[in-house]
Amino acid sequence: MIRFLLENGIQTFAVSWRNPTAAHRDWGLDTYVAALDEAVDAAREISDSEDISMMGSCSGGITSSAYFATLGSAAEKKIKNLVLAVCLLDPNSADESTLGCLMTPETMRLAKETSRLRGIVDGHDLARMFAWMRPNDLVWNYWVNNYLLGQDPPAFDVLAWNADMPNMTAGLHADFASLFLENPLPQPGKLTVLGTPIDLAKVDQDAYIVAALTDHITPWEACHRTVGILGGTSRFVLSSSGHIQAIVNPPGNKKLRMHLMRFWLRPRSGREAGGLIGATGCMRARAKRWRLPLRSAARVTRPLVQPRGPTSLTDNLESADQAEAAVIATPGAIEARQVTINGQSLQVAIRRGGGSGPPLLLFNGIGANWELAKPFLEALTSTTAIIFDVPGVGGSPR
Repeated sequence: MIRFLLENGIQTFAVSWRNPTAAHRDWGLDTYVAALDEAVDAAREISDSEDISMMGSCSGGITSSAYFATLGSAAEKKIKNLVLAVCLLDPNSADESTLGCLMTPETMRLAKETSRLRGIVDGHDLARMFAWMRPNDLVWNYWVNNYLLGQDPPAFDVLAWNADMPNMTAGLHADFASLFLENPLPQPGKLTVLGTPIDLAKVDQDAYIVAALTDHITPWEACHRTVGILGGTSRFVLSSSGHIQAIVNPPGNKKLRMHLMRFWLRPRSGREAGGLIGATGCMRARAKRWRLPLRSAARVTRPLVQPRGPTSLTDNLESADQAEAAVIATPGAIEARQVTINGQSLQVAIRRGGGSGPPLLLFNGIGANWELAKPFLEALTSTTAIIFDVPGVGGSPR
């Protein structure tokens, strides 16, 4: 991404954080926000620019937003606009992600105590935690491939990049845990950083917000709520990728789709999505839009709807701005029942589709071979199954 920005004439600086040790256990949110201010001033001095555009990804978006809010009137002199990528400022509903389901007051108390005793949260522990949030893809997939099949894992540059996880200080870990449990960022004045009460509604610079449709760490619906927290004009872009590949994704990926949402300018408590617009391409293809004044964007006049998920997309679009709003529908109800297979009782959940054909099952990942799936399928009647087996492995019919 940095190379792409430089090639398009955008002078770019990146904050490279020191990998902390137990000696830095007391570094908290205040420490990192103060360091951001130093980095911003250094970038302004080197570039001889009065103001800059700031981008924060994931937890970096949290520190960037907190820093932005501490500046007050000085923000207009230092920060021109803000880009937030896969960043969660309002963890309002704990059941929106796997991580949220695990973060109870008791588990967070134990986690904070553990990091306090050690001084840090080891980066390898963080990597393992995120892997277990997607066990089929990031744990059992390699257990089958490496252990059962005896094959070398395929080279995957994104996972290699993701495995380079830095440590987190006990102080910052405790502050992030409190942010999740107490949810102070959407509430003016509830959080104080560097002695300043935080009110993100007063951050009235334009914001470009990117979320990922299949993100298991920062669900896109929760990222979408940032639009109603910030005080300026926001453009929300929904990528079809996951948490990392929404950003680490080079131009030319035909599988990637983007969905742009425009918004009514209303009081922050009443902002909702004004429509869903689909387009092919990637975020980088619209990098130059980061520098455009979003306040000049056309306003949507169609009835407001709550964001749920894209069910239809417009193809062959020259740009997202030329697309019509797609239909947003509520998924069908889930039916659950017990099925006995080889003497073992299993719970089966089915969500009925709207087609006229028989029910359809898609098998993908571990267990996706005919020998394991056959007893399950024989217990279900009038069911069509499609099984994606590992190429060259198993005896699944082709």
